[in-house]
Amino acid sequence: MARAMVYSKFLLPFFLGLVLVACKIEEAKPEISRKLVLASDFLEAKDTVLFKRFSKKTGVRLKILNLNASQIAQKLKKEGYNCSVALVFVKSLNSVKILDKTKFQKLDANFLREKTPSLKAFKNATWLVAGLDPFVFLYDPNFYTGKKNYRDLSKNFTWASPQSIEELAVIGAHNTILFKKKDSVQYNFIKNNVAYQSLSNGVISSQFLVLKNSFFEKNKELSKKREIFFPDKTYADRWCFAVVDQAINYGNVEAFLMYYSNLSENTYFIKKTGVFPYRESARKTLNLRNTILKIQEDSLLECIMQFKTDLN
Repeated sequence: MARAMVYSKFLLPFFLGLVLVACKIEEAKPEISRKLVLASDFLEAKDTVLFKRFSKKTGVRLKILNLNASQIAQKLKKEGYNCSVALVFVKSLNSVKILDKTKFQKLDANFLREKTPSLKAFKNATWLVAGLDPFVFLYDPNFYTGKKNYRDLSKNFTWASPQSIEELAVIGAHNTILFKKKDSVQYNFIKNNVAYQSLSNGVISSQFLVLKNSFFEKNKELSKKREIFFPDKTYADRWCFAVVDQAINYGNVEAFLMYYSNLSENTYFIKKTGVFPYRESARKTLNLRNTILKIQEDSLLECIMQFKTDLN
């Protein structure tokens, strides 16, 4: 009896310690799983406000790392399976091309079909189109008459952009696919691009501008004395997602993609970002009447590299 009391005297604290440790471990697990780290080449840390309802609904804390596409590739390569980033969100197919050699998770077809119907898979289901970012024209009607189209940018006509011509690589990719005499179309498109003149001493430039709608939504001052125009069969770049290979907290990634699938067709979100939903049915429902020319993303990616070669 005495021996049993001695054992109990020493063993009881030991077992209590195990219970406390186990409790601490159980308490720690949700803390880890409540976090989702997203790397983006256009969103900043403050932009988590766009997705605040996701965090409120799920309890998952979203963190955004602002890195360009090359930096994202370097980070994923350096950190490997220990990388904190679980999801990549980029603003362009040009960024997707830069990340071409980075391995991403192939997504389940049933999940995509049933849970994220507004996101379109490409590149062997390792990338998802999150939205369409139309290329629009801004012009002063006192200087330019008649409707212009993308082919006009390759004719006897100069134009400018507040974005770099690399940002417009997807226009070049469309032209490569659509037009005969591709070399001359590309050459003239690049040649006709002149230096952008910003506001200077209160004088507003009359330049004909080509830019993405998302850029315009953030820079509405560009519309002073200019009208916005969506050409017929509008070209569009893509906002895109990719899931990091062997991503930690994969359940949180799926939850976010499901949430975003609905958000991408929300009127407020579209007005806030300038990016249109991929599904044509959704655009009609939302009264977005612009006809967007949708060429397969894989085909556009093949042509982007040729355009960038032509730049050099």
